[in-house]
Amino acid sequence: MGKHLEAENALLMRGDATNVPKGAAGYLLLGKICRSSGRVADAVQHLRTAYAMDPFLWSAFEELCHLGAENECKELLELNAMDIESTPAVWRTENMEFSQEPATPWMGTGAASTLRGGYPRTGELEPAPKTAGRHGDPSPSLFVTPVVAGDRRDNTQGPGGPPEGAGRETTGHHSMRSTLAAPRAPPRRKFTTSIHPRKVAGALFQDEMQTPVAEETGATASPMHRERLSLAVSPDALMSPQDAQRQHLFRNASSAEEMASIQRALGLIQSMAEAYLHLSLYHCQEATEAFLKLTPNHYATGWVLCQVGRAHYEMADYAEASRAFQWARQVAPHRQSGMEYYSTALWHLKRESELMYLARELTTLDRWSPMAWCAMGNHFSLQKDHGAAIRFFQRALQLDENFSYAHALCGHEYFANEDFDKAMVCYRTAVRIDARQYNAWFGLGQIYFRQEKYDMAEYHFRRALTVNGRSSVLYSYLGMCLHRLHRLQEALALLQAAIAADPQNPLAKFEKANVLVSEGREEEALVELEMLQESIPKEASIFFQMGKICKRLGRLDKAVVHFNTALDLKPSSLDASLIKSAMEKLHLDEAHEEAEF
Repeated sequence: MGKHLEAENALLMRGDATNVPKGAAGYLLLGKICRSSGRVADAVQHLRTAYAMDPFLWSAFEELCHLGAENECKELLELNAMDIESTPAVWRTENMEFSQEPATPWMGTGAASTLRGGYPRTGELEPAPKTAGRHGDPSPSLFVTPVVAGDRRDNTQGPGGPPEGAGRETTGHHSMRSTLAAPRAPPRRKFTTSIHPRKVAGALFQDEMQTPVAEETGATASPMHRERLSLAVSPDALMSPQDAQRQHLFRNASSAEEMASIQRALGLIQSMAEAYLHLSLYHCQEATEAFLKLTPNHYATGWVLCQVGRAHYEMADYAEASRAFQWARQVAPHRQSGMEYYSTALWHLKRESELMYLARELTTLDRWSPMAWCAMGNHFSLQKDHGAAIRFFQRALQLDENFSYAHALCGHEYFANEDFDKAMVCYRTAVRIDARQYNAWFGLGQIYFRQEKYDMAEYHFRRALTVNGRSSVLYSYLGMCLHRLHRLQEALALLQAAIAADPQNPLAKFEKANVLVSEGREEEALVELEMLQESIPKEASIFFQMGKICKRLGRLDKAVVHFNTALDLKPSSLDASLIKSAMEKLHLDEAHEEAEF
């Protein structure tokens, strides 16, 4: 409903942020409220507290990653690493048992061998016999965090969805209220309890300032719960990993088997969290390497494969991203989350039939999914039907008005139609919802660049680079902008950085040649263009630029050859007229030639 103040007042009944009810789940909800109301610093603090209280609460860590809280995330990961390696004590809740179920990965013969050597082809994966749960290894977490209102998602999707195989029950997908209503859980639930449900309520749901709920025997809840809350909220406990008081957060496991299970689950979440943090910071190469460290059972899950595909997508390796997403769809065919990036990767690869099939299949599976309508919009965008694409992106926004990526895609379509005013509205809405949506910052920079407002374009390109500092495209456009501002040395350095980030980026190499020409280094520019022409032999603009450089160097015969080659490649009518005009002025004197440049 967007009533953030009322929601915060209802949650903070005493007006004290140090006494939030419901423990980690309460702090998670408070962090989301602060994020929605634009208080990023407060959101980071509350989310950090939530994850410190419950290291199995994946949603809190994911929200921190979305906010770009790099230091806080690394600090929490260090604390968890110390807990795993340095002490045999583990998180434990009394009288609760953990069902030991074997993993059921969707991996057929030969899947493990393809883990580092590529992706399996269609039909190469066969599901293993379902002898246990469908989410892989059962979560050994003994903390069950209550469901946060409004955070319920489909079991196979959602940006807050936990990694398959890392224990979904620990992230709030199973409400404890159902456990209270039915103490004897059905067999498919992994957590069972032999105690009275009233004691479960007292142990997991009571506020630390409330009177403890007693069992029928008259005993009160353990004071360890209150001590755990007070220590987790304390900034000293968060800022001092060596603090001995943190040891009070742990209990000795009742058995070696229970201890090993819980530590194994915490280690799995730790590995996935490190990889996800790399991805959220757009350290995509490190993210793919971190995901490869997972076991084949956990790697071959829909969530992990979609993250791997997203990492390749951000590196502009669209073919590899497509293969990862294809594998993810074989493993989790009903998954919707992440498919917006898959459809965009297919758009870049110009695979019209595959994109059409994906869009039709996603909308058939779930017509209420905004990701499905984004795929449909990308399909019509590839067909140059920008009006239809805008309608489908707007349909996605009707289903989720806070879907920042859909706002950015809609802005791209308005930009393609040269409707810059509406495009700017879409881009600004996207960055208002998510300040780390670098696609929208880039779109705003493109508009100002097209309008020759290079100072404003530079600002927005730099804002995009603060989010994704490893994007070769962003470095290229910022270099182009500085070239127009006659800051040639800075432009050349940025274009070199773009080439270093992606050696296959043709735009960076072409613009580097243009900067070299502006500096009077025509021979070096000609060498750059000749090397670029070998990798892109049918680009008319390369031959046209080579002809202009040869004309400046006095090599008129070679200039004519390059101009004729450019015309033979059938450029657009505007480019063809420019080439013919250059050929007509081939024998002009130096002054006219300088004016032309």
